Amino acid sequence: MSNIISRECCFRTDDSPFSKVVWEITFSCPLKCPYCFQERTGHRNTLPRAELKDIRDKVFNLLSYARPRNVLISGGEPLTLGHDLFYVIESIKSTGASFSLSTTGFPQSRFRRVLDYGPSGINISIDPAGMKGEQYQYRKTKFDTLLNILREVSQRNIPIKGTSLITRDNLRNVSAYSEMLHTLAETIPMLKTVFITNPYHIGYMRPDLSVKPEQVQTFIESVSKLQEVSLDLRFINFSSISTSLQECPAAHSVFAIVPNGDVVGCPFLYHRTSSFAVGNVLDNSPSTLMKSLERFRGILTQNMSKLIESTTECAKCPAKNRCKGGCFAETFAMKETSIPALLCQRTVQSAKGRNGTLLSVPLEVRSKLMFGKPKTHFKKRKLSKSLESKMATHVREYMKRTFSDIAHRFDHIECVVRLVKYISTKEHVNPRIVIPAAYFHDYAPRQHHAFHFHTDESGDAAATFLSENGFDTDEITAIVHCIVASEFSSYLLGIEPRTAEAKVVRDADFLESMGARGIARVFSFAGKHCKELGYLDYEPASPPFTHHNIMGPDETPIQHFAAKLLLLRNLLQTDTGKALGVSRHKFMVKFLRRYRNEVDLSM
Repeated sequence: MSNIISRECCFRTDDSPFSKVVWEITFSCPLKCPYCFQERTGHRNTLPRAELKDIRDKVFNLLSYARPRNVLISGGEPLTLGHDLFYVIESIKSTGASFSLSTTGFPQSRFRRVLDYGPSGINISIDPAGMKGEQYQYRKTKFDTLLNILREVSQRNIPIKGTSLITRDNLRNVSAYSEMLHTLAETIPMLKTVFITNPYHIGYMRPDLSVKPEQVQTFIESVSKLQEVSLDLRFINFSSISTSLQECPAAHSVFAIVPNGDVVGCPFLYHRTSSFAVGNVLDNSPSTLMKSLERFRGILTQNMSKLIESTTECAKCPAKNRCKGGCFAETFAMKETSIPALLCQRTVQSAKGRNGTLLSVPLEVRSKLMFGKPKTHFKKRKLSKSLESKMATHVREYMKRTFSDIAHRFDHIECVVRLVKYISTKEHVNPRIVIPAAYFHDYAPRQHHAFHFHTDESGDAAATFLSENGFDTDEITAIVHCIVASEFSSYLLGIEPRTAEAKVVRDADFLESMGARGIARVFSFAGKHCKELGYLDYEPASPPFTHHNIMGPDETPIQHFAAKLLLLRNLLQTDTGKALGVSRHKFMVKFLRRYRNEVDLSM
């Protein structure tokens, strides 16, 4: 009998701390599947061979320190490594860990040699069956060959797990897909489980390939007819059938390493944004990396609890005492937004409001933000002084009631507004778009925890105010886009300004983080969130550009310069913004050098 199971993670095996490591050892793969997050994010292996060897040797040191039970070698396609793969396998086994392999099974000769090393398991990728014509015949030939290889794996009593996914393509040929699963289940006795993922919910599916909820139900009904075979079908990240969400294993029982040596709690988080990395094996010791993972886990656990507490549906849910929030990556899945939401059977309807932008922005605005570029040409309508005054008063009074830190008070808003007015005049963009965006871009208070990306809430508030004060849908769409794309965390999450107006607003906000104002603001912010000023161990003119922490504030204000402020000059997009940024950047470099000299003298 087949068994239909819904769960939120394909990596979770046991709950022992750091028992499993997912090592994405290469980004290379010959298949170039359109739904793959490697293709979406454009990752490529560009490191010199010598550096790759250095990274791998450092990874072995980390594995010896962390002592995981199992290392899943993944990619890309690990078999593309050639003979290097066998050196990697031998080195993993020398640390005392077992290894498993995630692969397509090709090339066959290399795959067969891997089996001689005794893997603890094989995760075999089952490509969707939605090809047509010659392509389908080619795929069928490949499948028949793979079937023969898997028979050999099964004869060696090596456990096999199938990994697959749902897209519009395999929905078009669901009968062939079911037939493929049926053949595998009947022929390969060591294949007990097939994990079928809804990849759009964990952020690496192209929107044009994603499926509708009713199509998901049709797919589940079709493949669940495999009643006569012994096969568990585990549906991963299907919110429409999930309840009592499991605990996310990221940075607890699982952590991941990617080809450039970055270490992260979960690979799906890394492919959302590399800023989720806690460090790199080339830069950090094993003990530092493990402590950073533990800190990451603490923040994740704390804020999952807050998210459950703040979700209306959870308070009434009969499974609330068993629910642990589910997949962390899933809460960040949607492309145009950073507001998190728990996605399960009970919340999925309200979560639809997240599908691309904001929760309560009018539907027409949301759809334009997600599926098209905001309009750039408008009817000639001025922003009256009386309306701007009303807007300023509204924002000022609200911010008085919602104090967060003095770096993001109304004087910051005023400075950004002045910059926006100056740049927009030089760049000839629409002041009726950029000025409201500047007033509202930091409207919502910042919170000291992960999950809180305030630009979405600020855009939501702006849309409400503007719709009540004579702005039409196209204008609101353009203004909300300016707000959502305005801050540095938006840049890290891959949300780029798509209009000239949005570029002006982002430049203005970035410039306010540079120069004398930027220095004053970073230390005022640190006064609330940091425990020390920090030491300068780099040359300010050529900083190392450390990872900016989107899980919370950077540890010290001096670290924040290397993580963000000294990077901003190269991110300015308008000619006017770039010109203004030159002197502000030089001032920060001069300040940091003076700071370092004074600290060195006192030491």
